[in-house]
Amino acid sequence: MPSGTCRLCRTGGVELQRSHLVPAGLYRVVRGNGPNPVLMGRESTVETSRQVWAHLLGTCCERRFNDLGEAWTIASCWRSATEFSLLDALNAGPLLAEESGLRIFDGRQVPGVDLDRLVYFGASVFWRAAVHDWGSPAERLDFGPYEAPLRRFLLGEAAFPDRMAMSVFVSSAPTEPWNQMLSLPWISRRAGYHAYRFDIPGLTFALYVGRRIPPESLRVCTARSGLLSTCSTVNELRVRDARQMMEGSVARGKLKRRDGG
Repeated sequence: MPSGTCRLCRTGGVELQRSHLVPAGLYRVVRGNGPNPVLMGRESTVETSRQVWAHLLGTCCERRFNDLGEAWTIASCWRSATEFSLLDALNAGPLLAEESGLRIFDGRQVPGVDLDRLVYFGASVFWRAAVHDWGSPAERLDFGPYEAPLRRFLLGEAAFPDRMAMSVFVSSAPTEPWNQMLSLPWISRRAGYHAYRFDIPGLTFALYVGRRIPPESLRVCTARSGLLSTCSTVNELRVRDARQMMEGSVARGKLKRRDGG
């Protein structure tokens, strides 16, 4: 392993590990239910077993990401049509509200839900996408002055940043094939604030950054309010958003051959 400066704690002269943009365990979840993941990007889309990684973190920070977010989230996300422990826990917990196809829960009050680890996981993936250029098809995010507060949150030195809101949406239809979707973080909107998204099996993470975040997004911020939503149409929204991101994207490798390219 090469030595260098850890991008999270900024300690120099440490052995840099193979850090993944999204954890390697999620690739195994997808491959266990069918073909290789389809990694979607604005410029290219490819079906591949190649994982997106870089020498980014030292051993301690790599372990920190795993222990404070990755391990629990991977074990709790959608695993198959009959195994989705986060959804099972929510369905067995107290319902806070139901509106417009959403069932809303206070994740802090649901046994079996570790909201802090879920939030930490989402924040860590967005941060990774902003501090390194991972190459195609990954899209580097630009948080500008908001990257530093997010880094301090991940180090346990500060609360979740004031100019950010993150919501987590859970698919309530575990038999739908789109639950297997794995997308890298991408920019979905620029309109006075920035909106970013990424998907893992059964879950969608949305992050809003800037001074003009809509009040509704702040109100339902999972990181602050503890609110988690299950949605029967979340996979339809995933398909719509995937099509939006992939406008102009070129299919490569196996996908290109399937299209007759």
